[in-house]
Amino acid sequence: MELSGGVPDAASGHGYAGYEQPSSYSPGPRPSSFKPTPRPPPGPPPGRAANGNSHPWQQGGSQAWKGKPSKNSKPAVESPNPSLDTPVVWIQTLDENSSLVLQGFPAVGPVMHHHSDLQHLLSSANNILYDLIGDECGDVELKHDPEWTDYPEVGEALTSLGFGEVALCVAVCPGRSIWAVGLASKQKHRQQAARLSLCVALAANADSLNDVAKHDGFLQLCQSAGINTEDVVSAPAAQKASSSWSGGRPKKKPKTYETEDEPFAESVQTAPEEEALLAEQAELEQEEALLAEKAELEQEEALLAEKADFEQQVIAQEAEAEEAWQPKAKEKKPYVPEVAMDRDTALWTRLLEDIPEQLVAMSPEILVLASDGSGRKGLYSQADAVVAKLIGDNHQEEVEYVDDSDWSLFPAVGSALKTLGEKEECFVLASCPSRCLCAVGVGMKGKNRWAAAKVAIAVQVALQQVEIGEDLPDLSEFQAFADFIEEARAAKDFASL
Repeated sequence: MELSGGVPDAASGHGYAGYEQPSSYSPGPRPSSFKPTPRPPPGPPPGRAANGNSHPWQQGGSQAWKGKPSKNSKPAVESPNPSLDTPVVWIQTLDENSSLVLQGFPAVGPVMHHHSDLQHLLSSANNILYDLIGDECGDVELKHDPEWTDYPEVGEALTSLGFGEVALCVAVCPGRSIWAVGLASKQKHRQQAARLSLCVALAANADSLNDVAKHDGFLQLCQSAGINTEDVVSAPAAQKASSSWSGGRPKKKPKTYETEDEPFAESVQTAPEEEALLAEQAELEQEEALLAEKAELEQEEALLAEKADFEQQVIAQEAEAEEAWQPKAKEKKPYVPEVAMDRDTALWTRLLEDIPEQLVAMSPEILVLASDGSGRKGLYSQADAVVAKLIGDNHQEEVEYVDDSDWSLFPAVGSALKTLGEKEECFVLASCPSRCLCAVGVGMKGKNRWAAAKVAIAVQVALQQVEIGEDLPDLSEFQAFADFIEEARAAKDFASL
């Protein structure tokens, strides 16, 4: 096939294989700083240039084509919904540092925007692709870039052509070093447009387009993209040629004997042996033709089955991509409020593992008292007085208080508190090293947990004095505290059962 009207570069005569320069474009001069950087694809496809020139990447690298619009011409596409007069436009040059060019692809590629009037071709893009490159269509990759983040250089080229900010999909055929762009807001439409655009790019580099002439409208689409299709056999002619072909070899014409003496030629009789030989030869040829026709039919059935399998795979891939692209709704878990530990009640726990060094020598039994400041105010108001009464005037030196509001200092204590309530709350650890005792006050407000910690450590000291046989001081003026000591003792006996 040849390309009619492919306008080459003014200096070198190079042009994109199969691309016909629009009339509103004029070739621009090659910059003096241009350095050829050829990136030939493996086994480059044959060109379709009418003047016999080869591909742009074979003659001066990916930047060989330097055509640009004339001053009076308008962009080929002025909106994301182009006219059907120019359904395909061409990106003529990409930056030499673009990802596509660095991977060995040419700097020229077609762009197609999804259009409902082309739906019959868009829906047939898979079949057209298969007819153009066969099993290689399984290697075609579709790369969606809705935000222009992966291919910003393609986005810039689209902007220069007059397109708005519309999501793009780059289709690449690595085995043939061909790429194309499809545009649409919906992912499925982008995929269809990208595949059909890639078909146009492949058609521009094909030896023949006879295999795709059966697809109604595709040759017209190629012509509108500047691709010459004059040497394509029309569909009726191709069918006629196909019907006259029998079993892969032409039928032999019967021999005729021409002489100048017609009466003598008519009187010539074939010998019986020769007649038998001719009949046997005709029978063999007929048998061979039937076998070849049967083999051809079987081959066509196998190809149709293979094409059907491929179409099913493509449909499954599209459905998978569509499903993966859809944002998944987050599961809303029912809100279950965490249970806080009981308030204003004597609770007991033990440190079983990961005991911090400061508490190794302490009694493993810890009294815990939680407060939110709303109950037993008489008890908490006596906190400082009962500590001084039980421990003595030097209680500030004897007792150490550590406020661990985020459980970072004593995580083991926090784990022990989890056994009394699910809610993680701030706590104050009160310890008396001289008596090997510790206690915990819990509360979200600092004032409440500090008061609870003081009451808890005072109760621990009182219970220890009773256990070792010491007399308690007079607590008649602290009746609320004296009652709480009895509650703590009963809770401890119950917890030890």
